[in-house]
Amino acid sequence: MAEAQTSKKRKRGNPNQTTGLIGVYKSGEKYRVLVRYGGTQHSLGTFDTKEQAGVAYDQFVVDKSSEEVSFTLNYPNMSDREREEALKVEPPVQEKRGTPNQKTGLIGVNENGKKYKAMIWYGGKQHNLGTFDTKEQAGIAYDRFIVDKSTEEVSFTLNYPNMSDHEREEALKVEPPPKKKRKRGNPNQKTGLIGVSKSGKRYMALIRYGGTQHNLGTYDTKEQAGIAYDRFVVDKSTEEVSFTLNYPNMSDPKREEALKVEESVQEKRGTPNQTTGLIGVYKKREKYQALIYYGGTKHNLGTFDTKEQAGIAYDRFVVDKSTAKVSFTLNYPKNL
Repeated sequence: MAEAQTSKKRKRGNPNQTTGLIGVYKSGEKYRVLVRYGGTQHSLGTFDTKEQAGVAYDQFVVDKSSEEVSFTLNYPNMSDREREEALKVEPPVQEKRGTPNQKTGLIGVNENGKKYKAMIWYGGKQHNLGTFDTKEQAGIAYDRFIVDKSTEEVSFTLNYPNMSDHEREEALKVEPPPKKKRKRGNPNQKTGLIGVSKSGKRYMALIRYGGTQHNLGTYDTKEQAGIAYDRFVVDKSTEEVSFTLNYPNMSDPKREEALKVEESVQEKRGTPNQTTGLIGVYKKREKYQALIYYGGTKHNLGTFDTKEQAGIAYDRFVVDKSTAKVSFTLNYPKNL
């Protein structure tokens, strides 16, 4: 019987010419570990030293040798425990970020005229966090931005480390400035009163409000017209608009009293004609004509055989024309 030939194991692992270690390649300032195993390229990490990279390679292949393949180790005499120790990495020391501004004494806070600006360079960008009335507010705004930005590598120093998130929000609450009311009401140059214009011998009160021109009446005196204007606008002021009054110290009852108008005495109309003795009746040859001037027009009411008939025609025309201001006298008041 022929003796069975023992198969020769295939050796795997050639040192890299640059690093002198198996599976270790230079990568910038660091060293990268690569190995092809099981048909796949395995990246085992990047390390500060080539020795660490060589140990990482060994750690991966140390139990991969088989009857056909034998993996050569970079450090064959190193134990598993020694490999673990060699690959332990000390946690990096956090970089402290945040230097107080020399003028303000706060981090990220610069003077900006009479105010204070909060700024920070973060993520490759300059962030403007706002302009504030006090440097304390600007410092709090800086803190609010970076309070959750610290990492294992970088630690951001706070201006007010003992302040809670709620306290920061409260400190940065700004009351909106009160809206400046728009003043309405310029005195008329001729009358010296707001909303009062001369209208012949009288005075008219006018105002444009709500998109409409309001005629508030015509008065004998400019004072009454000014008070009428005040009465209309006294309750119209809003948060945006303030109406100026002609008489700001006058109470509502006083306004009402000032605008009370005594009932005017009726003007009597109707003077008898000297010839006929009747109002609106004129002799026209053998007959009588009834005439009246009313509403700016002369009205011919007819020609009659008797003056009595003409007088009655006049009465019939004016009987319903009397007003609060004018009273028409009748020729025959008992007949109508």
